[in-house]
Amino acid sequence: MGCDVRKSQRHPGWIRRRHGGSEDFIVWMWNADQSASMNTFLGHSVSVTCGDFTPDGETVCTGSDDATLRIWNPKSGENIHVGGVTCLTWLGKSKYLATGCGDGNVRVWDSLSGDCVRRTFSGHSNIIQGLSISTNQDFLVSISMDGTARVFEISEFC
Repeated sequence: MGCDVRKSQRHPGWIRRRHGGSEDFIVWMWNADQSASMNTFLGHSVSVTCGDFTPDGETVCTGSDDATLRIWNPKSGENIHVGGVTCLTWLGKSKYLATGCGDGNVRVWDSLSGDCVRRTFSGHSNIIQGLSISTNQDFLVSISMDGTARVFEISEFC
């Protein structure tokens, strides 16, 4: 059983809090200083492969091999939204999250409402494998199993 542990650096009060996804389909959030579990998030049907806190630390988003993005309330463990995803990244320090999807598209989500905003980036013909933001936060780069990389302007979201 594997586990991917990540440190949250998004919220000053949560610097020592961690989240981890594992092959048992559970996302764990714990306090590293106290070695105490703070919450668990259940809902993925296969391995959890990625995740992060929102820049304000108020929401947790996770992605899984079940091709879903789940948006969670970290305090209650409530699942706020579910959508198809293969990878994810935050768009700067905004409330927006970009997801790479199995259909070859990149979608931008409002993490507070769980809604897909008006912008979907297309051009790939296969699954999105990774996303990254340029250092000036004006561009999003996606890579796909079709062997291509695409660059999209995202300054309106950052």
